[in-house]
Amino acid sequence: MPGAAVPPPAAPGGPKKKRWPWIVAGVLLLCGLPLGGCVALVGFGVNEIGNVNDELRASTDTFIAEWNAGTPENALEARCFEGGGDFPPIGWIAEGATELEWDENAIAFVKRDGSSYFSSNADPDTSFINGFEDESNAFVEATIRDVNGAGSADVELLFLDLDGDDAWELCGISQN
Repeated sequence: MPGAAVPPPAAPGGPKKKRWPWIVAGVLLLCGLPLGGCVALVGFGVNEIGNVNDELRASTDTFIAEWNAGTPENALEARCFEGGGDFPPIGWIAEGATELEWDENAIAFVKRDGSSYFSSNADPDTSFINGFEDESNAFVEATIRDVNGAGSADVELLFLDLDGDDAWELCGISQN
């Protein structure tokens, strides 16, 4: 078409691209990756603590169930006692008790794996069971009572994880 305006020729190299979106994306990436890694590590730690606490609750449930089933105290293994001796009598919990139940007050543990450890609510330097200083251990503070009202006691249950497989074994019991 004659008389139509012809656009001016494009500048050499085309229109200039903006750099600031790439700079912002780079800064966010550099800050976000370490933060994401930290969040993942914290999430892993919280999950691991929850798993160990669940295993300790299950081990305590097993102890109570065995006692309620009539397993005599001398048949319950207690590796913490010298020579793997028998579990001490627990008549002090509730004289004449027929069925026990328990409520958790606190759980503390230290999982040891060679030269490293993972702990919750316990100081790895002071939390150990005599004779098993290099083993993973746990302490469950609980109230154990007879369901029929014969009595109750605040106790501390000691557990060991000798094989490192979260199969926490009852090691001992003491009255608080």
